[in-house]
Amino acid sequence: MFILDTDRLRIGDIILTADQTLLSKGIRAATGGSFSHAMLYVADHSYIHSDGDGVHSGNTQRRLFSALGDAAVLRLRTPDASAVERACVYARTQVGKQYSKAEAVRSRKFRDVADQLEDSNRQFCSRLVAQAYSFAGVPLVPNADYCYPSDFASSQLLLAVAAPLRQARAAEIKFAQSENPIERQTRATNFILDEVRKLSGLDIQTFEQLPEFLIQNPQHDAAVCEIVKASGYLDLWKEDVLRNPWRYDAAEFRRLPLPSAERERVARRELPAAEQQLQQFTFVYGQYLTLWQQAKLNYFAAELQLYMYLIDVTKQRIEAARQVLGQRPAGDT
Repeated sequence: MFILDTDRLRIGDIILTADQTLLSKGIRAATGGSFSHAMLYVADHSYIHSDGDGVHSGNTQRRLFSALGDAAVLRLRTPDASAVERACVYARTQVGKQYSKAEAVRSRKFRDVADQLEDSNRQFCSRLVAQAYSFAGVPLVPNADYCYPSDFASSQLLLAVAAPLRQARAAEIKFAQSENPIERQTRATNFILDEVRKLSGLDIQTFEQLPEFLIQNPQHDAAVCEIVKASGYLDLWKEDVLRNPWRYDAAEFRRLPLPSAERERVARRELPAAEQQLQQFTFVYGQYLTLWQQAKLNYFAAELQLYMYLIDVTKQRIEAARQVLGQRPAGDT
């Protein structure tokens, strides 16, 4: 078995995959390409993609491949940190959107022309990635609304990353095949949006579309809060704290059964990942604070409380990594 070599990945990379399922084989046959799926790498071990469950995140450590040719990684030929950041931000705004097979099929007819977008409130894998970079001002393909995974492989703006897969170790295979908490997050997100669509009668596809609905329809504030609470969404952050206490406590981190050099390598990966997450959480907290000041709805208050927790535990994660690396806390001289 093989696994993505995350030491070779950079944020903004496009991951193309294939497998031996009938669906994958059918897509490759229909598109004439070597790959059936496209994903955007947005953070350490984390990607966002669109599949039958809609747009959601995934963990590269939980994707196994049977052959070295089952994945390729593409990267901007000309590095552009600002464009990568904007593309990742766009991808995150799409989380929750439903998948549209019909729109994916339309790519056969419209991928070489523009201005044929029929349903902008739905996603499929290659559209998500192409639109993310189009939003960032980087036209990877002729038509970002209708394209194939194979179109990225032929883009003049991308280059292939060498040897993106490596042999998976026994422990990595065991982890990849273990219970996946990210699936709980996907189920919670889909539950919330499904229930809100039933409540509102509107085609609300993402959390970004919820605030406008609630501001215009404050009578549904309490019902939406109950939906969110019932989904378990507000408590998902506790899962990682319970599963991986070492991330949030330097003493636990130091007790990991790893050689000191490996422990330091883990800490060096943890620190920038946590710092990026803190920046992201702080930004979202600011957005909900502005919304709460505009309309003091219980839903906005619940999101504010959630992101306060997320910011606090992420600061603990940063401090634990810094202590393991022997760094002084931020602000010390």
